[in-house]
Amino acid sequence: MIISQKIRQFFSKNLLLKSLSLFLAILLWFYISQRGQESFTMNVPIIVNHIPSSVELERASPTHVLVTFTAPPGLYQQLKDQDLSVRVRADTIPTGTRRVRISPSMITLPPGVHIQRITPELVSLHLVRTIIRIIPVELQYYGQLTVPLDRFKIMVTPNTAKVQGDAIILNKMRALRIPPIDLKKITLKHSEQFVIPLTAREGAGFQIIGPESVTVTIVPIAHR
Repeated sequence: MIISQKIRQFFSKNLLLKSLSLFLAILLWFYISQRGQESFTMNVPIIVNHIPSSVELERASPTHVLVTFTAPPGLYQQLKDQDLSVRVRADTIPTGTRRVRISPSMITLPPGVHIQRITPELVSLHLVRTIIRIIPVELQYYGQLTVPLDRFKIMVTPNTAKVQGDAIILNKMRALRIPPIDLKKITLKHSEQFVIPLTAREGAGFQIIGPESVTVTIVPIAHR
């Protein structure tokens, strides 16, 4: 009883003075711990690695983050000369749109350098499962033809294309449409041949592995 009373008296006596002493001690510790340190912020790119062969990174946002470091004087230039990056592993992330928290462990730093803050802390990744398919090439036309199209023999070489991309998109695709042919260039007087490059529009969700182009040969059929 007497001991507990003495303890209460110890903590309650000169409470203001003791609180001020504690505050000054914390302030002194903070000053000593930060002494000889400098703080700086760098724009660091995000690199997504370890992407499985059956997965494709369609989008990452943002592509850079602001990282604030503390380090002894002189290390700032050393960090600037290094190829710093935030490395996010994709092999543990499910397909779809996912938000991944960026941690300091994703940045390799030299000894003595510490991370204070990362802004923003989250990166949005859109990963899709990919497949490869062989898809028929489909011709398109524009313009007016003076005679019926069945008066011509039309050959496409090759008549298929190998494509790779988003499994959902490719499973719905029935044919790869090529740039249209101007019908005004086709006559019954002679054959025509067109070399048409195969390209996928930006944001199509797939890429064309091959061929680079197809040859369209249009031959008039002798009228009987």
